[in-house]
Amino acid sequence: MVTKKLPEWATTVTPLSKVLAMVLFILLPFIGFYLGFQAGLHHSSTPLPATKLIAFPTATSSPTSVISEMPDELKVSRAISQNPFQEHNYPLSSFKTINNQAIVQKLYRAILALPPYPTGVAGEGHCVAHPFLVRYDLSFFKNGKLVQHGTINLLVGCGAAETVSLDGTYRREFYSLDKDTYRSFVSLLESSFGVTGSQLYNVTDPNWLRMRQVP
Repeated sequence: MVTKKLPEWATTVTPLSKVLAMVLFILLPFIGFYLGFQAGLHHSSTPLPATKLIAFPTATSSPTSVISEMPDELKVSRAISQNPFQEHNYPLSSFKTINNQAIVQKLYRAILALPPYPTGVAGEGHCVAHPFLVRYDLSFFKNGKLVQHGTINLLVGCGAAETVSLDGTYRREFYSLDKDTYRSFVSLLESSFGVTGSQLYNVTDPNWLRMRQVP
């Protein structure tokens, strides 16, 4: 194969070619910038169409993470211990099954809204001669699957000892200094379980119920 060679004048480096290359190397960026600037002045720009941002839900943390699957059924068991400070295994018996989704979810949300159990509550640890414990075991289901478990402890005869605990979250209190909150939550328990205050606490003494302000 025969290759054609460029003429010698086109490939020979001379002082003039060096100067010309240097001048072009310096001037060409400025010339390009100037031409582009002038073109921009005479070009009518069209605004880009507005774009819509797509918002994706963000995950929130915890005790509220248990609300990710709202239950539709609640099975309640109950145990009563006459010796709550020495017994730790309480024999539970079936107490109530609630299939009304609205009632179950209302109670579930109310539990999550309760404040954490405080420390140094007035009356905490003060008990009468024979206190007893009424414990409610709560099993929340969604489409037949257990999604949350909790307990309600009513230590009858002790001050500030009524708490709710859901697995994986902090212990919550509902016998607080805010009596309206207490009465509202106890009323919700009574209506949800279909019992009276006397049946809820397993107490027949009207004076105790009145003193405790049980609705």
